[in-house]
Order: sequence, then C-alpha cells, then structure tokens
Amino acid sequence: MKIPPVDGISWEWQDILDFSGNLLDETSLRDQIHLIKQYLTTRLHAKVSIWLENTFLPLPDEGGSTIFKADECSPLMQSAFNKREILSEKDGDLLSVAFPLEFHNRVIGVMQLEGSRFNTIPQWKSKLPVFAQQISNGLSLTRQIRIKEWRNKQLDLVRSVSDRIIKQHDINKIFHFVAELIADTFHYYFVAVYMLDETKQKLIFQDNAGKNISRDPDFKEIFTNGIPLGKGLIGTCALHKKEMHCMDVRNDKTFHYVSGLPETRSEVCLPLMIDDVVIGVLDIQSNFLDGFHQNDMLVLQILADTIATAIDNARLLQDVRVQSEKIQVVSEITRALSSILDLDKLLDEIVHIISREFHYPYVHIFTIDRVMNRVVFRTGTGKLSDVLKTNGLWFDMQSEKGIVAYVARKKRPYLSSDVLDDDLYLPTNLPPDDPRSELAIPIIYSDEVLGVLDIQSPQEKAFSEKDAELFRLLSDGIAIALQNALIYRSERWRRKVAESFHEIANIFSRDYSLDEIYQSVLKIAGQNLPCTAGVIWHLSKDGEISAVDAIGVDKDDLNDSLLDEDLEFIKYSIEQGEPIIRYGYDETEPLGRILRLRKNYSAIVAPIITANQKLGAIEIVHENPNRFGDEARAVLKSFAGYTSVAIQNLGLFSASQEQALMATTLLLVSEASESIETEDELYTTVARLIQFVVGVKTTLMYQRDRTGDFNLVAAVGVEPTEEAIYKSYPSTFDGILAFSRMLGDQPEDYQSLSISQENKRDGNLDWLAIPIKTQEKVLGALFVQMDEEMSEHDFLEGSGAKQREVLSAVARQCAVALENLNFKRTEQTEAYVTAVLLQVAETVVSSSGINEILDNVVKIIPLLVGVDCISFLVWDKQRGVFRIADSYCGEWEDEFEKIGEYIQPQDYEPLQKLVDTKAPVYIALDDLNPHSWFNGLSFKLLEDRDAFIAIDQHVQLIYPLQDREEFYGVMLVNDSKDQIEYREKRLDILIGVAQQLILAFQNELLKEEMVGRERLQKEFQLAQEIQKAFLPEVIPQVQGWEISVRWRPARQVGGDFYDFINLPDGRTGFVIADVSDKGIPAALYMTVTRTLIHATAKENLDPAQALLKVNRLLLESSPQGLFITTLYGILCEESGEFQYTNAGHNQPILVKKKDEDVSLLEKGGMPLGVSSDLHILNRSIKIAKGETLFLYTDGVTEAQSPDGKLYGMTRLEKFLQQSAKTNMDALLDSLDKNILVFQKGFPPSDDLTIIALHHR
Repeated sequence: MKIPPVDGISWEWQDILDFSGNLLDETSLRDQIHLIKQYLTTRLHAKVSIWLENTFLPLPDEGGSTIFKADECSPLMQSAFNKREILSEKDGDLLSVAFPLEFHNRVIGVMQLEGSRFNTIPQWKSKLPVFAQQISNGLSLTRQIRIKEWRNKQLDLVRSVSDRIIKQHDINKIFHFVAELIADTFHYYFVAVYMLDETKQKLIFQDNAGKNISRDPDFKEIFTNGIPLGKGLIGTCALHKKEMHCMDVRNDKTFHYVSGLPETRSEVCLPLMIDDVVIGVLDIQSNFLDGFHQNDMLVLQILADTIATAIDNARLLQDVRVQSEKIQVVSEITRALSSILDLDKLLDEIVHIISREFHYPYVHIFTIDRVMNRVVFRTGTGKLSDVLKTNGLWFDMQSEKGIVAYVARKKRPYLSSDVLDDDLYLPTNLPPDDPRSELAIPIIYSDEVLGVLDIQSPQEKAFSEKDAELFRLLSDGIAIALQNALIYRSERWRRKVAESFHEIANIFSRDYSLDEIYQSVLKIAGQNLPCTAGVIWHLSKDGEISAVDAIGVDKDDLNDSLLDEDLEFIKYSIEQGEPIIRYGYDETEPLGRILRLRKNYSAIVAPIITANQKLGAIEIVHENPNRFGDEARAVLKSFAGYTSVAIQNLGLFSASQEQALMATTLLLVSEASESIETEDELYTTVARLIQFVVGVKTTLMYQRDRTGDFNLVAAVGVEPTEEAIYKSYPSTFDGILAFSRMLGDQPEDYQSLSISQENKRDGNLDWLAIPIKTQEKVLGALFVQMDEEMSEHDFLEGSGAKQREVLSAVARQCAVALENLNFKRTEQTEAYVTAVLLQVAETVVSSSGINEILDNVVKIIPLLVGVDCISFLVWDKQRGVFRIADSYCGEWEDEFEKIGEYIQPQDYEPLQKLVDTKAPVYIALDDLNPHSWFNGLSFKLLEDRDAFIAIDQHVQLIYPLQDREEFYGVMLVNDSKDQIEYREKRLDILIGVAQQLILAFQNELLKEEMVGRERLQKEFQLAQEIQKAFLPEVIPQVQGWEISVRWRPARQVGGDFYDFINLPDGRTGFVIADVSDKGIPAALYMTVTRTLIHATAKENLDPAQALLKVNRLLLESSPQGLFITTLYGILCEESGEFQYTNAGHNQPILVKKKDEDVSLLEKGGMPLGVSSDLHILNRSIKIAKGETLFLYTDGVTEAQSPDGKLYGMTRLEKFLQQSAKTNMDALLDSLDKNILVFQKGFPPSDDLTIIALHHR
C-alpha cells in the first residue's frame, strides 16, 4: 500500500479507518509491520518500534525478522507490556510513548513512538489507543488465517506420510523407510530410530537418514552395545516416557555429543509408545539453533504415534503369519485325513504326513485295546516299524512306567525334554536307538481315548510347550478322522459278517450233513476273523473232548497229540457258557503247542450249547498277539449259536418224522425271515406258520419292549372278543408270575399254564409258554394252545414233548431272526449316523469361522436328523448371558424370535441348571410352542438320559458346549414324540455334532491364545540368549592348570553366573556368584553385577577392594530386595597362590593330593547389595600340584529329591573324595550326572554352577 504524502502533521479518524482495511489486505506479517511503520512515520513524523511476543514467531515456511527478537523491546516497552497500560517518558523535546497491543484481553506485543511533533496533533491521546487496537486486531486476525492455512497444509502432509508408513508391513524395512521419509520430507540434519530391548534395558539402533554416520567410532559403539536407559536425551526420553526438546545442545547437560554429528545445534527425541509402554525412540537432530517450531512438534508427535502403531502392527502381523502358517498346516492335515476311511492307510498316513510336514523322523501311533486294557503299537516311521507291527509292542494301561501308557490313562499330553532324567520313561524298541526327548499326545473323541500320538527325538529339548499345544490341536482332527475310520471299518466288517450269517442260513436251509455244518462254520469263521488255524471241539456224554473238524491243522494229528492240560482252556469256556479270549502267556491251549506258535499268540473259543445240552466249542487262533476283542467275541458267539441250532435241527430231523416236521417249520421260518423287514411282520409270519405247520389251536406272540414290559403283537386263532383278554394278560397276577419265571436267575425253558377267560379256567386246554431269547436276554414269548384231538398227549411225554421241541426251536429261530433284524437295523442306523457326522465334519472344516459353522449346522441338522427345533446359545462370559447365535424352529419360528436376542440363565430354569452343573439337561415338554415351555408353563426336568429316551412325550435337550477349560454355550434341541423309537440314535448324532462344534470353538480360541503365547515365548528365548551372551565363551587356557565349568539354570533364565578375567598383570581372576532370585529379574541383576565386577577388576584392585567397590555401586543403582553372593579370587599360575575374598558365598572345597583329603576354605561376610557396612577380608591359599579347588553355588548342595531330601555338603565331599577321575571335564560330568540321579526327575529349585581349578 502506498501512503499518500501529507503536508505538515495531520491525522483524521477517517484515515485510521482506511488504514485498518489496508492492514487486513496484507497477508504477510512482515508486510503488515512495514505498512504500520511507514504509515505512522509519514503521518506523525515519529520513529516507530514494534515488539511481538513469542506466539508471533515465524511459521516454519516464513523467513526470520528482527521484530521477533527480544532485544528489540526497550525498557519502556517492557514496562507497558507488563503493566498493560500506556506509558510515556520525555527527554527534553523528545517524547516516547509505549502502547500495549491487546487482542481478546491478551497482550500480544508493544508499539513505541519517539518524536517531538506528534504530540501537537489534536486528540492524539485518544486516537493512538484506537489506532493501536486496530493494529492488534489486524495482526491477530491475519495471523489466525495464516496459522489455519499452515495447519491444513501440515495435516495433509502428515496424512500423506502416515499413509505411506502404515502401508509398510515388513518390520525390517519400516525403520529405514521411516528415517528416510522424515528426513526427506522435513529436511532435517539427522533422523534415527531406536528400539527398546527390555531385557538389556537398552535402546538398540535400527536405522538412520540424513548425515552419514556409518564410519563414526562413537556410533560403532552405539551399533554394538546400544544406548542405556537414562543416557543422553535419547535414553532419558525412553526412561521417563516423555519427549525431550533441546533448543541449544551446547547449553544442555543431558545432551550426549557424538563426533559423527558435529553440526547438531538442536535435538528432539520422541518416545514410540503402545498402550503407555515404550517400544522405542524417534531421534531428530537439526543443524539450526531452536530448529523445531512448536507447530513442528505437533506434527512430529502425530508421526511418532503413527510410527509406533506401524511397528506394532508389523510385529503382530509377523507373529500372526507364522502362527497362521502352522495352523494352516494343521488344517490341511486334518482336511487330508478326513477323507481317508481305511484304518490302516489312515494310521500310516498320519505318521508319515506329520514326519514330512513337521520334520520329525520318529512318529508312532498307538491304539487302545480295551479288552486287554493295553496301549498297542499300530504303525510308525523308521526302519523298525514293520518289525514292531509283526512282533507286537504294547504297554499295560496301569503300568507305573511308560510315557505312552501314562498319557492314555491320564488323558493329557506329556512332554519330556530329557528322557534320561525322566522317571516315567520306559526304554522300548521304538526308534531312535538313543532317544533323548519325547512328546506324547492323547487322541480323544467324545472324552474317550482312541489312541496316543508319540513323537521321539535323539536331541534334548526337541519339543516345546508350543509344540505340545499345536499337536493337541492336530490330535483333535486326528481323533475325528480315526473315529470315522473306525466307524467305517466296523460298518464294512458288520456287513461282511451279516453276509456270512446269510450264507450260513442258506447252507442250513438245504439238506446238509454234520460234516458240512462243521466245514461251513469253520470256513466262514476263518474268513471273518484273523485266523491261522481253527477247530470244532466235540464234548461227549462222558466228558471227553475231541476235534471233529479243523482248518490250518490236521484233525487226526491234533487228536493224537492232545494232553489233558491243553484242554483246560476249552473246558473252562464250555463250563462258563461264554466265549473267552487268551489274555496272556500262561493259558495252556492245544493249537499253539501243535503249531509251535510264539508264546504271545492270540486265541478265542466259544461254547456250542443248545437249550439244555453242552455240545462242544469252536476255536480260532492267530499267530500274532492282540488280534481278538469284543467284536470277535460277539461274532464267534453268533457262529457257535448257529452251529448249535444247526446241530440240534439236524438231530431232530434224523430222529423221527416229527423231527422232520420241526426242520420243515424252521426252514419255513428261516426263509420267511429272510424277506421280512420289521419285527411286527416277523411275529405275525411266525405265528401263522406255527398255526399252519405245527397244528395248534391258538398262537400268541408277545414282544418285550425297551422298558421291559410284554405287549401282544400277534394273535392267530383268537376270537375278536378274546383279544382284549390276551392283551391285558401280562398285567394280571398269573401273567406277571409267568413272565417273571422267564426273566428269573434260573429261567425255565417252557411253562405249562392256563389263561383265565371271563374269570373261568379252561380245564381241558392248557397253554405252552416258551421264551423267545438269545443267550443274553429275553426278547419276547410264544404262547400256544394245542388242538383238542391231541389233548391226551402231555408236554413232557409222547408227541406233545416232540411238539414242544419243535416250538422251542421255532422260538430260538425267531430270536435269531430278531437279532438279525436288530443287527440289520443297527447297521443301517450306524451307517446313517456315520454319514450325518461326516456331513457335519465336512461342513465344519469347510466353514471359515465359528459364526459360519453355527449357521451352516443349523441349516443341515433339521434335514439330516429330523428335529423340530435347534438353536445355539453362545455364552457371553462378561455379561453372564446367552446370545442366540443361530436357530431353526420350523412352524414356531415367529414365537421363538419373540424370546429376543439374549437370554439370562435365570429366565429359564433348565438353562440355569446347566450353568450351575455344566452337564446336559433333559426336559419333557407338553407343548413344542416356545411361548409355552420358555415361560415355564409346560415342562418337566428329567432325571437322566434313559428317562429322556423312554418318555412318550415331546422332549428338549440342552447340551453344554464346553471343554476342560472353557464354557462356550449350549445346543438347545426340541424333538417331538412322533418317532420315539429313533430318539436314542438322534441323541447320539446330536452329541456327536456337539463334540465337533466344541472342537470348532477350541480351534477359534486357540488361534487367539497362541499369538500371545508365542510372543511371550520369544521374550524368554531372547532373555536366555542375552544371559548366555554375558557368560564366557571360552574357558581360559592357563599353563600348568586345567579349568572346567558346569552351568545349568533352574529356569529358562537363571541367576547364577561365573567369569574369568585376564588381569593387566598377567594373572587370572575367577568369579562365581548367585543372585537371590530366579528368572528374568535375577538374570538382569546378574548382568549388571558381572559388568561391574569385570570393570572393577581391571583397576588392579585386590579381591576385597574390588568387591567393596562393586557393593557400593550396586547399592546406588540396584533394585531393593535383590542381593548376590560372590566369591572373587586371583590365581598366580607360577606360584599356585590363590588370593580370594568371599561375600556370603558357599565355602570353596580344596581336594588335596594326599589321600584325596578335602577341606573347606574359610567363610566370608555378607552378600553384595545388602548393606553399605560390608566387612570382607582378603585370604590366600596355595594350591599345590595335584590339588583341585572347587567353586560352586548352592544349586549343588540344595538339589532336592522327590522325597524332600537335600544333596548336601556331606554327599558332595564324599563324592569328591571317592572320585577316581583325573580329567576335570569327566569329573564334572560325573558329578552333574550324580546330582541328576539323586533328583530322580524332580525339577531343580535353584541354578547350578561349578568351577574346577586343578593344578597339574
């Protein structure tokens, strides 16, 4: 703006107003000041001075100006500023007036006028304050606009820089990227990033930009050792968690000068923090004094937070990636295994895929033999696996020794880092030949142990807790695959057995001889069971046993070589009436001796028994051990039953014409039963055949239901008016008595009785009641009434007895047919259960998260299982409520939705009961409508599962989704009473589904937990590496002396340490010490003490002087509560003199050459770090040639056995006296092993350190 010239002194109000507008048009502070001075000088002919306070300092992109300097402020201006009023002073004709510049009640500066003429202007005293206010307004408003524009520009810049930082995910690249980006963007002299090493308590240099410092010697020290907390601006920033701003480094005592950065004039250090925890420091240096504007600090603070977040995110991402890769491998293995249904192939694939994916060469699988209560080797990797499978390897489940048996019995993983020190370890023939560590994981399905996954290594500490957790997760997938394979194998085997039974039935339905019966039974039994040889034994009336047919062995040779003691095994089975299995090595049995089988071969024998006669037995043997179990027992029992039926039928047929009638009847029953699908159809068909073939007046058939009641299911020859009488008969007194006799401890094979009709007894016609039963239970009953023409024959003599035999055989045949129907129905049901569980497992595996899994399961369960309502309620632990995650309720969907999204346990009594007991809750419902049962109008709590299955009502199941540690929620299912006969299988399916969902919840939880565990493990590993780094890498070689050391921490990080110090005078210093704690605190305290001793010893102080100085330094800086026992000695190698001092440490032991005598050196004073009043003395001994000095910590003498005894000084001295070893390494190895044997696997309570100093 140009100021119009004026003649003389003139200043009008309008001029002031015009000037205010012109002042606002200027956007630069410098131009505004220039305009003010030019205007006043022209108008008032006065000298103008303007001083502004610090808030008007130039922005970073504005140049400097003298008006911003403090020395521009005159004393008069300073007084006006402080008093906030107009002040003036006069020096002759010269008048000086100072006006405070105020804006919004805040003084922003002062303006001063000096002249001799401006006081002649009219009203100048009133105009100048107004003019000063206009100046204040104009300067402040323009300044605010400029700051806003600058801040917007800086925010855009910060946003751009932050976006580029956040996009970096490689933690190794972030540091360089951040330093380069800040240096290039803001043009700073030097930028560096440091990360905090919490173990060392030092800041470790990561990267820098700006000035090149790669060859600077000061920085080489920083590169190597880092910056301790509290040292310099950088260390102080990290220690106090606050930014450090140094405007002039030359006047700041905290500043640490570095030769590589000579031009540094100001410095800013900003802590990099996450959740109030320092993870590093951002250091920025400028080559200008006060080189950081206050607005710069705002930008840098934002960037520091962004950098900390980026580093933390990169760390987390790196951890998640590693964990994700392992979980992905587990998922891929689980998915691959789920498609294998062949059991042997599955087991081989498990061990080989684990060996391949996780690089463990020795992997084994054991399964459970529940009959013999053993854990049996099934397969593994390594050269001996095939040999072990052939010869057999097993462990007794109750054995006190053996890791595999322990894991199977306790149902929990076991990790042995060194099996040689593990009392539980039992040496076996498993590879490797020299195992050192072992990890065993139980394979559990539905709380039942299916087997054990065993992994061994020839290396010590080859496995970690993280490995155990990973393989526990994998074992869950293996358990599902193994269960599916077992179900599939059982399915195939049952089908094969069913086909065999059908084949036998076909054979027996034709004309056949006794030899054909034997040959057929043995052939088919050998095809369905593991068989090396088989024989059918015949029991004669006089009690003699002989072989009547055989496979795999000559029958005649067998009979010729029989011994009485061989037959005890066979006789015992016949006497007991039940199949028995050869369990061990002691049972005498003829086939094994004749065939010269190994002592641990397998054998099973089942008696052949008719209703009232013991006929013999059928036996199968196999050369390998553990080949027969419960399934083999059931199958051979069925073969024996078929054989007894066939023999009896053949005997009846050959006896007489009536026997032929019996055979015809049984043949008809057998043929009819082949095409029958239901039990009701079977009963009706058999009743009609009896009526037609045997020739009876009336036939009644009763079926026994699951509750034990008998119900009339078929009636032939009955008048309509009589049917109600026969239906109610089981509940009458006579009926209860008759059926009770069938179910008693000694049941009758038949009964002769009368049934009352209209309260009268028919004296001429009796009834014959025959139980329909297997060897295990009564399935029903057959009641027949004979024709009048045959009434003169009773049932005990004559033709009546023969008819009774026919009817008894029909009843037995009917029982076999019922068992076959039940077997067939069970087979179909098991196949369907398998298919459903496989479908659910496939759904779980293919879903990406727990919410998707629950949603998919809710969709398929109503279709596959047929339940009326299913809902998953997820437990909110913090709020103590259930959240309805997914549900299906069919026609009651709207009513169920009215319940809401959340349910409190107390709102529904069964839910509260489940929360209290964590056990399944069974409920009977009167109505399936949720409004009815949820509001407590129509439900009843049932006692147990059996009541749930048996009750003829709608039911509800609330099943907990939980494992040993976590409660995830519940599965709520409603089932109507329409198909109660399938309720038990539905329940089995639903429990199987719940088990798979529990595994899904576990997997979800494990993903979260393992990230945190791995981070903690890394911290421990880093601390251990740091601690080892402070111990001597090499034992010094001293001429004429042999030195050996053993060091073993009680934990991953210990408090013991030792050191060797090469002193300036050529002597060697020896240090052994023990911190009064364990773990990371003790390790950190140890490193500090070790550093102090090492540094002090170099000053050529004697041992006592050195430790006194270290004690003083420790008391100044060490944490309270920690102290350290220390022994420091100096050896003169030529003379053998050992000068030492002892601060509270164990007394050294000197083993003398003569008679291996031992002596304890003198005790010392208090430990270091306890008190400043420490009294310790120098002592000296001479170690003669052949003598040995032992220095040790209390981890030796206080080593503890499982029964609480201590190793002690007496045991140590005795060992050193008796040891004949002259090599120090061998001697310490022997001592260490002696201590480990004494501990018997008991975990050490303290660190162990030993130094042996032997004078050759």
